[in-house]
Amino acid sequence: MGALHLSTNLLVDVGGSTEILGRLSPEGARATGLAPETPVVGGGADNACGAVGVGIVAPGEAVASWGTSGTVLTPTREPFVDPGMRVHTFCHAVPDTWYLMGAMLSAGAAFTWYRRELARDLADSKNADLALNKEARRIAPGAEGVTFLPYLQGERTPHRDASARGAFVGLSLSHTRAHLSRAVVEGICFALRDSLTILHDLGVAIDKVLVTGGGAVSPFVRQTQADVYGLPVVRVNREEGPAYGAALLAAVGVEAFPDVAAACRATLKRLAPERFDEEAHRAYAAPYRRFRALYPALKSMTAS
Repeated sequence: MGALHLSTNLLVDVGGSTEILGRLSPEGARATGLAPETPVVGGGADNACGAVGVGIVAPGEAVASWGTSGTVLTPTREPFVDPGMRVHTFCHAVPDTWYLMGAMLSAGAAFTWYRRELARDLADSKNADLALNKEARRIAPGAEGVTFLPYLQGERTPHRDASARGAFVGLSLSHTRAHLSRAVVEGICFALRDSLTILHDLGVAIDKVLVTGGGAVSPFVRQTQADVYGLPVVRVNREEGPAYGAALLAAVGVEAFPDVAAACRATLKRLAPERFDEEAHRAYAAPYRRFRALYPALKSMTAS
């Protein structure tokens, strides 16, 4: 603020994610229907709360989240910055904890675009997702040479390129919509694997991936993630994600639990891990190499 010659009076004081920062005013109570003097707790950013919502509050584990965008997040004990600036460093919603996060801009958004534009015959969105996954499941890993780049609105990790664009590559007359459906799911998983690869290269050890959001709903998508990552994927007994994590932070703030870890232990249950198929993981080696090679090969043709 000093460098910009701005007064710190423009900003509120910094508070903790589980700290009571104020109480609801009478005007706020009337507007929300909540009781006056309801405590207001700090909370956190969407991905930090999402990590809390599945119990990712300590180093050694990661969560892959599919929303409109997609993220891979893993906590750290110290604020560590990727020298290549491919993944981001943030303060976690847990005291004395930070996290590294890779982010892709179009995860669920890519699948939604695909469903809207290339599956218009499937009117009901819920049944459309099921039908497209059923189609994709019939195709072998690698989509018989079709690769999808999910860079429909640029990309963050690992490319940091606002002009990056999506593509279907490798099409032939023998391919069907089922191949495209498989390629879209695989392309999203490959883009998230990019983040896991970077974290591994930075020396972060991850032995499982918790999944939340749209990527946790479909058994086919969960299995594809496990097979692409080469790691078990795990769900928890909650589907609210960031909203549930925010609720846990509020509960700690009003002393319903002594700390965030205790709140997670008391309310979250991990379901049985879904193991990756070693043969399928090996089969993804060449398609993943092809996926990684396509961005630099196409960059000069898609630059705006």
